[in-house]
Amino acid sequence: MKRIYFSGGFHNSSETYVSVNDKAYEAFDDVADGKEGLTEWVNNNLTKSQEKRLDNHFCGIKGCTCGSYARAKAYKK
Repeated sequence: MKRIYFSGGFHNSSETYVSVNDKAYEAFDDVADGKEGLTEWVNNNLTKSQEKRLDNHFCGIKGCTCGSYARAKAYKK
């Protein structure tokens, strides 16, 4: 498994990561190149539990409109 790292966002959250398979890791290149949005990549490549973990990390406040992980920086290391 490989990792995609996320940090920042509206609430300036600390760094976290999700473990992904090789296909999702390679597909992330489209996000880095601006060909695909981060939210679209998350929807297409992560499980619902991984997405919920990111949501909780970046905000977790029910009803907040900060954008959660969608406004974070995401990158490979």
